[in-house]
Amino acid sequence: GKGHSIDEFVLYYLARATGRPVRAVMRYADELQMSATRHGGTIALRTGVDREGKFVAHSARVVFDGGAYAAGKPVATLMPGEAMVTLAGYHLPNVRVEAMTVYTNQIPAGHSRAPGQPQNVFAAESHVDLIARELGLDPLELRERNAIRGGEIDVEGDVWHDSTAHEVLATLRREARWDAARGRGHGRGIALGARPSGRGKSAIALRLDREGRVEVLTAVADQGGGQHTLFQRIVAAELGIPLDRITVRRGTTENTPRDAGIGGSRVTPVQGGAALEAARKLKAKLDEVAPGAPFAEAARRAAPLEIVAEHTSDANVNAVYAYALEVEVDRDTGHLRVLDAVLVADVGTVINPVAARGQLEGGFIFGLGQALMEELRVEDGRVTTTNLGDYKLPTIADAPPLRIVLLTDSPGPGPFGAKSVGELSNPGVGAAVANAVHDACGARVFSLPVTAEKVFKELHP
Repeated sequence: GKGHSIDEFVLYYLARATGRPVRAVMRYADELQMSATRHGGTIALRTGVDREGKFVAHSARVVFDGGAYAAGKPVATLMPGEAMVTLAGYHLPNVRVEAMTVYTNQIPAGHSRAPGQPQNVFAAESHVDLIARELGLDPLELRERNAIRGGEIDVEGDVWHDSTAHEVLATLRREARWDAARGRGHGRGIALGARPSGRGKSAIALRLDREGRVEVLTAVADQGGGQHTLFQRIVAAELGIPLDRITVRRGTTENTPRDAGIGGSRVTPVQGGAALEAARKLKAKLDEVAPGAPFAEAARRAAPLEIVAEHTSDANVNAVYAYALEVEVDRDTGHLRVLDAVLVADVGTVINPVAARGQLEGGFIFGLGQALMEELRVEDGRVTTTNLGDYKLPTIADAPPLRIVLLTDSPGPGPFGAKSVGELSNPGVGAAVANAVHDACGARVFSLPVTAEKVFKELHP
């Protein structure tokens, strides 16, 4: 994650007030007690189903715990909107959703990878599994009967012009060997979800010198997600020049177009779109100055040259994903272990294969922590998990084999048809784990994380 960026504004005002440099130094206890946590909440769902196992009506009431201090959040009103995504990826002809975020005397809640979605997907996909068992249907088959198709409306009332949900589920059935027999104490769980690509406006500047080198000036930082490599690849592909001829630099407010920053899966469709538009404008200028000339010759004639381009993306395009996880549960202790995981994701055109898979793998581990161990305990208004001995984080020892299958035929709103993937892979892990545990031993856990203690209590009430 990118941390709690609101801290930067506090430091800014302190520095302005004192006229001195100000630095924040936090211990783990400070970070766990003061920085924004993910919103806790209560989610109640009801779904009407006909005799064929088709969803005909859906009702949801979502109450998120916002903690204190709305000013400590990037967008205080975001969470009620995120609550609308219960049962994303399904066709729902009749829907009623009531969603709210309430003030409490708890830690101020903020935004983390895919705000609101891990909570909603956990509730919704656990709910779908319970419906399947009530109807005596295979959980994957129930999802296949209700997955949204092109031309149908989703939970928010939006029409999906294209949908890969059925292709995703069919691929998952095959890759996860869903119909194969399982051993004693083993269970398999599934989760289906969808995440829209980011929207908004951005701008990027390109500078060309007489040596044919291109400098990309952006307000976007590369925080480890490969953002600058993405811009480099987009510009190189459009101009038809080697990657080593392109340098990406984060500029200042003096020499770089402004941007709202990283967040909301905006980088590829919005900021990447600005990079592509700038490269196209540069290419057109070179063709105007030196028609038909090679890039190096055109650069010598046209340089020095600076191009600034803006791009706005407001396309409502979703990326669909599905997980299948296998777990082993010890009925005597409640201990569980994730043995295998398969992720099928509809990602459109893949611009940087290594970075795309890295984002999906990292998101899976992120989700695994939320699913199995990460828990901020509060007693009498005080945080009791004040160090990483109490607040457990997943390590490589906790990671099962993960197979990722990318579907690339459905184009997205990003450059060359790309879709956003950074917040795609963590929301579904918790639901897949809970569903697999239920399949393995009959214990249904209704809150995250799914710990051995909770499983044991369900098995031995």
